[in-house]
Amino acid sequence: MMRHLTYLAAAVLVASPLPGAAAEMRAASRVDAVTVFPSGAEIARRLDVAAEAGSHVLVLTDLPAALDPNSIRVDGEATTAMEITSLDARRILVRKQGGDTGLAPSERKRIETEIQRLTDERAALDGTIAAAEGQKALAENLSRAPLAATAKTGDAPAAAGPDWNAMFDLIGARIAGSANAVHEAQVAQRGLDERIALLKEQLQREPAEEQERTELRIFADARAAVKGSLRVRYQVKAAEWTPIYDARLTTGGKDGAGTLALARRASISQSTGEDWDDAMLTLSTVRPDGATAAPDLAAMKVEFKPELRSIGKSLDGAGRMDMPAQQAKPRPSGEATVSDRDADIEEAPYQAAFNLQQRVTVKSGVGEKKLLISADELKPLLYVLAVPKLDAKAYLHAKFTHDGVAPLLPGAVSLYRDGVYIGQGHLPLTMRGEEKELGFGPDDAVTVGRVELARAKGESGIISSSATDEQHFRISVKNLHDWAMPVTVIDQMPVSEDEQIAVELLPMTTEPSERNFDDKLGVLAWNFELAAQGEKEIALSYEIKWPARREVIVSEY
Repeated sequence: MMRHLTYLAAAVLVASPLPGAAAEMRAASRVDAVTVFPSGAEIARRLDVAAEAGSHVLVLTDLPAALDPNSIRVDGEATTAMEITSLDARRILVRKQGGDTGLAPSERKRIETEIQRLTDERAALDGTIAAAEGQKALAENLSRAPLAATAKTGDAPAAAGPDWNAMFDLIGARIAGSANAVHEAQVAQRGLDERIALLKEQLQREPAEEQERTELRIFADARAAVKGSLRVRYQVKAAEWTPIYDARLTTGGKDGAGTLALARRASISQSTGEDWDDAMLTLSTVRPDGATAAPDLAAMKVEFKPELRSIGKSLDGAGRMDMPAQQAKPRPSGEATVSDRDADIEEAPYQAAFNLQQRVTVKSGVGEKKLLISADELKPLLYVLAVPKLDAKAYLHAKFTHDGVAPLLPGAVSLYRDGVYIGQGHLPLTMRGEEKELGFGPDDAVTVGRVELARAKGESGIISSSATDEQHFRISVKNLHDWAMPVTVIDQMPVSEDEQIAVELLPMTTEPSERNFDDKLGVLAWNFELAAQGEKEIALSYEIKWPARREVIVSEY
């Protein structure tokens, strides 16, 4: 029967005394599960434990250097009671796995001595080659010497001459022997050169590359022989996930209603210094590195601006500068700023978590990994939206209501219409039950135009004259589809915040469906359904009236 180990809910100790009788055991752990936050991640490593009764120190050296030591926690399961008494974490340097081990000083000395011996041996062969070359040159000179003439003195018989054949044979043998000696010495030198080159290459070998890691020492007491497993949890900052979406719209056309497939994906990246190999991944919306409480506001004071005096008039009778009696006081400031920052989905009151259904490998520092979280089939409301004052095109939009469990986080959306990629959009934060919409590009079968019909400026009134400015526009929309299409046309009229400037729609204006559309002052919207091959005209006329002695300007904000 497995029992839970005592859970240590305390910060890592800076220094813990090593018990005198504690047995130190080095252990290797593996990344078992990872919870990735929008910024940062929590790692859960697992290691197996088998120990006799007594005090033990488990030493782990495979934790990343950049972890937050205050976030380290240890728990687990075991066959008998085992208490974790304390933790001790510190930075260490370890050799990179799979790297060259380098040379020990004694081995380096031996190689240097051997190189020197082989160099001396090669120099001795230089002497052998020089001696053989000398003997060969001497023999060649003898072979080129003139033969001695046979002389007669009176009637005395001539003396016996040298045996030239034997002499030539001797000279030839000496030349051949010298050539062979030179060749053998040169072959031996090539062999020595190869051995010296190999030894020098060993000397140039770089020492083992080291990397910084965190060493964790776990102090534990076991009442009896124990077997089990430990989980070591800690948080790192160099990791993140961001939501990305694919929105695929099938328009349906005349034959049926459109459908919208919304695929929610996660883009995960990390450069923590450790690989997450075959780990269970959870994506969380929690931001553990963000602010934990609302900021404080400092006092805000209003006071008169100090009067500025001209330097030329600030000298008194004695020629001294007359300084103001009161200097401007610095304004207190409170510099607290606030900045926004298919899986099994778990939703809590304050967060959502996406538990991926398969183990995943995410390497450190090798780019982004994209994974599918969920895919939803939605029933969109399709309509055409046109803003002819700014763009002479009508755009196809799809409204939908998010009825999923977890909110849709802000993210980029890849937009597809009837299987064709049309561009990139953005999805804002969308809560459950909230309605949002996405644009899917121009609808070329709906044409829209806007023309200015007339503009009249003048004055009105007898006693108190006013200046007036009338503007008249006509907006036309035509539906070339073979089916009816809902249409929304957006335009605007000026607004005034000054009671002396009056702006009003004129009676000939087509009454808009909404005024101050989307909570924007002066923005007008006309909503209607346009029949197949149908056409509609919208009249927009307004008048601006203000005192004749004044001038007005119209600006957009």
